[in-house]
Amino acid sequence: MKKIFKLILISLSILILRAPLGLCEQELAESIEKDYYDNGALKSEITYLGGKANGPARYYHENGLLSEEYLIKDDKVEDGIYVGYDKSGQPASEIIFKNGERISDKLIGASEDVPSEKPAPVKEIIVIEEKELSDD
Repeated sequence: MKKIFKLILISLSILILRAPLGLCEQELAESIEKDYYDNGALKSEITYLGGKANGPARYYHENGLLSEEYLIKDDKVEDGIYVGYDKSGQPASEIIFKNGERISDKLIGASEDVPSEKPAPVKEIIVIEEKELSDD
């Protein structure tokens, strides 16, 4: 009876010790998470490794064409170029990241999605009409 009890105890111990190892293997496995629009078109695909977003990230317009793509490392935008695309699939903007910071923006072409120029900042306020308030 004691031998059977020991055998069961050893078997359970082995199963318990192996369970965390299996979880670690799962966390290290590479996977691609995909999300879809209601119409069934692919909305995004993000690569995961070790339980975190690692690798290419791609987002799509509802018409199925690429909207944006960039690289991710440990859930953060990796150094390199982010590219945004207009609804016709043409490159529209590039953003360069370095040390996790956005260091440069470039508009590639004008389209209905992306203006050809950024609006100019307001430098002065012009008063068009001035009225005096009375205490009536």
